[in-house]
Amino acid sequence: MDCSGSMSDRCKDGRTKMDHTQHTLNNMLRFFAENEEATIFVQVSAFDDKIHEIIPTTEVTKANISELVFAVNKMYPMQSTNIELALQDAASAINTHLFTHPDHAVSHIFMTDGDATAGNTSADYLATLVSVNGSNTFIAFGLSHSVETMLKLGSANKNSSNWLIDQLENAGLVYGEILNNELFKVLDQVEIEMTNGVVYDYKKGEFVNKLYIGNLITEVKKVYHVFALDDEVSAKISGIKALELFSDVADCLPNLQEEDNIVPCDLTDQYFRLRTQQFMFEAKDFAVGLSDSQFLFGQTPMPRLDGGLKRQNAIPNFNDEDDFSVAASKTPGPLCLKNPRELEEEEEAVPIQTQSPMQIFRKTLGDFLEIMKKYMKDQNKEEDPLMVGLCDDIYLTIRSLGTFRQKMCIAARETSQGRQQCYNVSDFDFDSIPMAPRPPVGHTMSRAATNVAYQTPSAIKLMRTCSAPMKSHRESDDDEQDLNA
Repeated sequence: MDCSGSMSDRCKDGRTKMDHTQHTLNNMLRFFAENEEATIFVQVSAFDDKIHEIIPTTEVTKANISELVFAVNKMYPMQSTNIELALQDAASAINTHLFTHPDHAVSHIFMTDGDATAGNTSADYLATLVSVNGSNTFIAFGLSHSVETMLKLGSANKNSSNWLIDQLENAGLVYGEILNNELFKVLDQVEIEMTNGVVYDYKKGEFVNKLYIGNLITEVKKVYHVFALDDEVSAKISGIKALELFSDVADCLPNLQEEDNIVPCDLTDQYFRLRTQQFMFEAKDFAVGLSDSQFLFGQTPMPRLDGGLKRQNAIPNFNDEDDFSVAASKTPGPLCLKNPRELEEEEEAVPIQTQSPMQIFRKTLGDFLEIMKKYMKDQNKEEDPLMVGLCDDIYLTIRSLGTFRQKMCIAARETSQGRQQCYNVSDFDFDSIPMAPRPPVGHTMSRAATNVAYQTPSAIKLMRTCSAPMKSHRESDDDEQDLNA
């Protein structure tokens, strides 16, 4: 846990970053103490330019909860930020614990609010320090962190992930979902391997033969986009269940039986979700600033089914001839510093041949958003959680293009949609950024911190537990006495 000087910064509610961090951690500890059926050990270390042991490896119980909460509350912001030192210490602690407890499952949760200011600050080097033992969750606290570093750490190995807390008051929601993912796993190290087909990988932005998913959580239903190369397509799903290898093969569904009436299986929503993910991947690469990037020019389009759409994959009221590709170019255009309204008027007046790649791409996204909103209105889906979330994804992508929050915003939304997670970032305060463009079609952004389309009862319960309101010191003391009674 980061305890550098910047953790003393105050949030919108007047509390410091450290206040919110301590409160969330204490809620987690109380949850562990109250659920005695699970044996949970914790180790808490804080870092600035040194390592500070807050709680040594300890089993959480009702008997010691007051002592643990007291230890957490003693933390205070101090010096600079040495992420290198923190990662080295974490890897050493994990290895030491697994040496004496090889049957334990280890979850490493790393939180920082800023950029590395001490030690080796190279993002590529820091990623090499991430432990391969257990899961690694990297949380960016606020909007002032190093996006490049957190993305590198979150993709250091197949068991690493990164999360963004946009509003610090929502820290408990993020920690709650992370805990739910760790405590209620049904299958571990899950992988999908296709035969005569491919499955979409949002991290790579392409269809692949093999997709690593990680954990499957109880109550969670996930949807993946598969393209069949022939009629004999099948998917092998493998993983670990209760320390034993698990494997199953799912064959292609049989053809529908002949009926007097059409029996549609409407996949339009999922088609929109796939295109939204592809657009965010393209926009994220645009944000990286690679002059020779292929995201705008040369990426192979999604293959279409020969002979048109099959009856069981029917997409009503959708024009299959719509083309959302972007015009070819080799050089990304310069960032525009003009007023958003001036930008929109100029883009409408400039011939398509002379517009920059960013202007063309922004218009393509706007057209796609307009098509989605028309579809939602025509199909009475204006309140549909999935479609609302997809519109928000495209809206935020349009508004972030060309701003200093471009990469942070797009990567965060892409990850939320790709993982199909409950928590969703939404507070990027674009209205305070003069150069943040608005989409050509009107859209009201949802400010909900959770995505209803991907919520589960157990996840929401734990998220609420970890984000329970702060209490006075007197109320907290009474709670600890009740637990110890």
